[in-house]
Amino acid sequence: MVAIGTRAFFALHPDLYGQMAAWLQTRAKKGQPDCRSSEEIQIHYKVIGNFIQKVTDFAPEDLIEYSSKLERIYVGQSMGPFPFPVTWITK
Repeated sequence: MVAIGTRAFFALHPDLYGQMAAWLQTRAKKGQPDCRSSEEIQIHYKVIGNFIQKVTDFAPEDLIEYSSKLERIYVGQSMGPFPFPVTWITK
């Protein structure tokens, strides 16, 4: 499941990949001006977040946090608690 986890995750809904990418782009970024109003950004952020939570049962923030946690745990390792090498994690 780890090897195909991302594909399986995005297979939950045809729009999930695009919505997750859009949600990540909507997050506030330091030093990057945005021509949209703050209110428009917040509405877009919330609508996309609600879509992701409805499809996955997890808030996008929780998905990102858990993904980061797994990367921290397994970075640099070729073997986790799996019977095969984990080569997709980089240092």
